[in-house]
Amino acid sequence: VITNITTPQVEQQDTVWTIVTIQDPDMDSLWIEVTFSTDTGKIWQSATIGDIIDSTYFDTTKFIIPWLSQVDLPDTDIFVQLRYIVSEKYHPYADTGTGDLFKIDNIKFAVVESVYPPPDTLVWCRIYPVIKFSLPIDTSTIKGNITIKGLTTGLNYTGDFILLEPNVLQFVGNTYFAGKDVIQITVTRGVKDIYGDSIANDTVYEFRTGYLSDYDLNDTMEFNDFTKFAVFWNADSVEFEIGPALGKSPNMVCTPDNKMDAEDISVFLCDWDYYESKHNTRQAKASKKETSLKITVNAVSYT
Repeated sequence: VITNITTPQVEQQDTVWTIVTIQDPDMDSLWIEVTFSTDTGKIWQSATIGDIIDSTYFDTTKFIIPWLSQVDLPDTDIFVQLRYIVSEKYHPYADTGTGDLFKIDNIKFAVVESVYPPPDTLVWCRIYPVIKFSLPIDTSTIKGNITIKGLTTGLNYTGDFILLEPNVLQFVGNTYFAGKDVIQITVTRGVKDIYGDSIANDTVYEFRTGYLSDYDLNDTMEFNDFTKFAVFWNADSVEFEIGPALGKSPNMVCTPDNKMDAEDISVFLCDWDYYESKHNTRQAKASKKETSLKITVNAVSYT
């Protein structure tokens, strides 16, 4: 006779331990079969059980039973019941007992699956980082739990996180990133998935920004950058404008005004002059007009 069943009182994951107490006056060998139901007993399915621990004291036997719920209910968040059927030599199916309803959450904790830009890469300042999680995210838990900081400049970058997909966030800053900054993005376990569980672990990654005018992203200021700037200037490609900007080179922050004009030339010259002053690799001078930019290097002029 089953005299007691101890089932969990809180949410469970993976291996679920239960205790079944049986009174057997005959003290015969006992067998126990375990099934589970996800619909309050309408349908019962065989449960995958690990190694059972049993102990007998006179006519009372306790079975400590590990149910391997991840095997039977992978990636599932649901309420379940367990049923126990006890048999012995002379009384097949001697008694049946059903435990209380409890919750199984076998959905794996969310993790950061990928990020853009990739860690340790050099990027242009005018980009919007993207974070992809393995599960849909509760957007109400983002504030204060995802932070973006410039390690070189000391700037704390603020803005909005836009939900591109249920598990994909894009950061749109109130400002663009500063030039020549190391951007550190921290995602803490305070971020939760839509099931109410915290993500598996804190995630910290970094990427670097180049000079605001470093269009070819090789961490230098050279004539490839000037050539690209000239192309954008002639095509009036405002999506690549770099001025006006706040601050000083190399850590200027672009505040675009949707036009290619003298402000963009000024920013380019600031980055150019800063780089040349630090590296002294060329003898160069620059002059500007309202509609053109002329740079002379080693007596050769480029317009």
